[in-house]
Amino acid sequence: METEALRVVQTIYEAGARGDIATALAQYHPDCAVHEPDSLPFGGLWQGPAGIGQVLGIVFQVFDKFEPRPQAFIADGERVAVLVDLTVRVRKTGEELTMPLLELYTVRDGQVVEFRPFYWDTARVLAALA
Repeated sequence: METEALRVVQTIYEAGARGDIATALAQYHPDCAVHEPDSLPFGGLWQGPAGIGQVLGIVFQVFDKFEPRPQAFIADGERVAVLVDLTVRVRKTGEELTMPLLELYTVRDGQVVEFRPFYWDTARVLAALA
C-alpha cells in the first residue's frame, strides 16, 4: 500500500534522478533535521532545505560523482527506509567506490522532518578520502 510518506520520499529520488533539485528540496520541511555521521567531512546536523543545500555543496566538493540508486523502499506510517546502492568518486584522487547505504526518513504533513543516512562503512569512505 502506497502511503503519503512513501510518495514524498519517492518524489525526492525521482526529482534528484532528473536533476530537479528544487522539487527534491521542496519535499523537506523548513525545520527538517538532517543527521550526517560526524566522522565524515560533511558530518553534523543540517537544518532545513538551506542546510541540505549546504551539505550537498560540501558533498560535491568532495565527490565529483555521487549516484544513489534506490533498491528498496520500506514504509511504515510516517517512516520510510530506503536501501540504496551509492557510487561515489573522490574528486581529489579519482578513487571510485560503491557501497550500500540505508536512509531513514520521517515524514509529517507531507514533508520530510528528519533524515538520517546510515553508511555501511564510514571507514571505507574515509580511507578513500585520504
